[in-house]
Amino acid sequence: MADKSDKKQHYISHSESRQIAKENSKAIRTFEKAKKRKVRPEEYITEMKDPNNIVEFDDLHTYFFSDAGTVKAVNGVTFSVPAGSTVGVVGESGCGKSVTSLSLMRLVQAPSGQIVSGSIRFRADMFKRDARGRKIPVYETETDENGNEVPKLDSRGKKIVKKNDLGGTMYEMETQVVDIAKMPTDAMRTIRGREISMIFQEPMTSLNPVFTIGNQLDEVGKLHIEGISKERVRARSIEMLKLVGIADPEGVYKKYPHELSGGMRQRVMIAIALLCNPKLIVADEPTTALDVTIQAQILDLLREIKGKINGSIMLITHDLGVVAEMADYVVVMYAGKVIEMGTAEDIFDRPLHPYTIGLQKSKPTVEEESDELYCIPGFVPNPINMPNYCYFRDRCDKCMEKCSGEYPGYVQVTPTHKVACYLYGDGAGEPAKEEKANG
Repeated sequence: MADKSDKKQHYISHSESRQIAKENSKAIRTFEKAKKRKVRPEEYITEMKDPNNIVEFDDLHTYFFSDAGTVKAVNGVTFSVPAGSTVGVVGESGCGKSVTSLSLMRLVQAPSGQIVSGSIRFRADMFKRDARGRKIPVYETETDENGNEVPKLDSRGKKIVKKNDLGGTMYEMETQVVDIAKMPTDAMRTIRGREISMIFQEPMTSLNPVFTIGNQLDEVGKLHIEGISKERVRARSIEMLKLVGIADPEGVYKKYPHELSGGMRQRVMIAIALLCNPKLIVADEPTTALDVTIQAQILDLLREIKGKINGSIMLITHDLGVVAEMADYVVVMYAGKVIEMGTAEDIFDRPLHPYTIGLQKSKPTVEEESDELYCIPGFVPNPINMPNYCYFRDRCDKCMEKCSGEYPGYVQVTPTHKVACYLYGDGAGEPAKEEKANG
């Protein structure tokens, strides 16, 4: 009987499957239509809650509409990335880290994957527009006989347009806060790659095997730096290869991805991400599949470059050691939600949530002698049918009767430290007594 009931629970009938497909199709059409709409910028211009932040995620929901039902990959994520800082996002596989970053880049795999609700506020340098909606160029000036500043003219009597630091056409800019979740696709292309860039998880699959490294670097420059010459874009590409520590940049520029080692391919990915001097770098597992020596070099490189461009980094990783070394702030995710956040010292020295404590216990240490590593018992809940109570309840060794109620809200333990757990109730920030927690 138990086997039959279990089978029925995971079985979808033909009529249910048709109903799911019908609802998915309707939802996807609505979201895809919204992406392609033509809107005035005023519709997605907004304000930051904290002016010190470069990006703010506010109750973000990103779902995948599958044949088995709706997968709630990101289910109400809220956190911020302060300007000039590194924020580490940690959690086990499938917790929603990468989908959160892809939502920020607006690269969630469509049509099944869609940002359903919430906001992603980003402080961007946007092009000023004239009455016709065209970019306003900045012209070179000179002083005339009367001491007035006048536009400088070329031999044909045309105004000479200034060049920016990257060698492209300079335009008048203004700082605006945009809601990326509400931006149409065309508007997002003016930000992605120029203001926000991403270092993808696996360079061998991210780099195109049929184009040289130089072709792939040059493409980014031509796409995002308007008015740049072929010579200048090539020089910029080689300059970036030098910046990321490649010994023979001219030689690597002519090579194909398969001719490079894993560490060099990862450096090329970083060079592509940094080519346009972005404000925010999203690094999704930048040290995956690299040996320890190369990992250390890549992390040192990211830290050094962050200082040079005065930017921010959103670092996504499983490796708590990498986060401890790199991050100023840490966000811990579980089953599509943020369960704890704080400074690196808060999370590593004073972890509160049982899941965060379990993650740290599962990391091997030199001092501890043990035959086997600690493993958090149980399984992550089904993302298609999430429970109403705390998602970690069935795996938690400190759960109480209260944990069977509605999902816990955040408790502000210190000005920098938040946790979503009933062990820290009434806003006092004091953990439950040890006897009660273990009882």
